Amino acid sequence: MNSETKIGISLIMANRNKGEYIEQAIKSILKQNDNRWQLIIVDDASSDNSVEVINSFLPHSQIIFERFYEHGGYVAALKKMISLSDHCIIGTIDSDDVLAPEAAKTVLSVYDKFPEIGFVYSQFMFCDIDLKPVKQGFNRLMPEGSSNIFDYYASAFRTFRKNVYYQVGGFDFEIEKAEDRDLILKMEEQTKFYFIDKTLYYHRILPDSESHGLKNSYISRSSHALAKLKAYRRRLSTNLPNLDKDGLSKEMWGGAINSAAVFRWHRTLYFIWRALIARPLSVLNTFWFLKRVFQEWKHRFYLYKNQK
Repeated sequence: MNSETKIGISLIMANRNKGEYIEQAIKSILKQNDNRWQLIIVDDASSDNSVEVINSFLPHSQIIFERFYEHGGYVAALKKMISLSDHCIIGTIDSDDVLAPEAAKTVLSVYDKFPEIGFVYSQFMFCDIDLKPVKQGFNRLMPEGSSNIFDYYASAFRTFRKNVYYQVGGFDFEIEKAEDRDLILKMEEQTKFYFIDKTLYYHRILPDSESHGLKNSYISRSSHALAKLKAYRRRLSTNLPNLDKDGLSKEMWGGAINSAAVFRWHRTLYFIWRALIARPLSVLNTFWFLKRVFQEWKHRFYLYKNQK
C-alpha cells in the first residue's frame, strides 16, 4: 500500500474518544467536490462510541479504518495511517474538526500545477464547540528568508508530499504534542512551501478542563523547544534561516521552564545545559528561572484546588 502511483490525497484522521464529533469530520470528507481522496482513520483505543460511529460509514470504498486496542499515542497513529496511504499527498485532519468542501480540490490543484512544491497549507478558522466561527486563524505567507523557527506561519490545513515526509524522517516520537511543528521545520529544510489564503479548515475549540489543557500546553511548548533545538543543530553550517546563540539560549530557558512545570526533570536539566552552552553568561537567568517555575507551580496548584 506504499505505492505513490495514484494522484490524489490521503486524508489521515487519528481519533481518541471524539465520538461526539467525528461524524461531522467524516461527513466533511464525504462532501469534498474533488473525488481524488481517501480517508484513513486510526482509532487509538477509544472508550466512548467512536468505533460505533466510524463503523456506520463502513464499508466505503474510500475509507480505511484501523483500530488500536491498546493506547499507542498520536504519533503512532499518524505513522500507521501514512503507511496505509495509497496517494502521493498527505493531509491531516483532527477528528473533531472539519474541512471545507473545496479543500481537497484546492490543495491538489497546487500540487498539480507546481511539482516543486512539497508542503501546502491554508488559512483556518477557530470555531466554538458548535463549529460557529470565533476568529480567523494565524496562518500567513512565510516571507522570503524567514522560517517557522522564528514565528508561526504554517498550521492547519497541513498537506505534504509523502516522498518528502519519508525524506525528512517523518514524525518524531520524542516531540510529544508538537510533532506537527517538528515536521514543518524539517519540511522547510527540504522543500518549498505554498500558502493558500483561503479558509479550508475549521478548528473546533473544545471545553477541556483548564488543568488538563494547561498540562498539555506545557508539554507542547517544551517539545516545541526541543524541535527548535534539533532544527538549529541540523541547520548549522547551512544557509538556512536559523536561530542565533542568543535566540537559542532564550528558547532553551523557555523549554526548561515548561519542562519543570510538569516535573520533567531530565529534559529541564538538558535544556538548561544547552542554554548555557549557547550563552554561558545566561547562568545569570537562574534566579529568574526559579521564580518563573515557582509561579507556574503556584498557578497549577491554584487551578487544581479550585476544581475540587
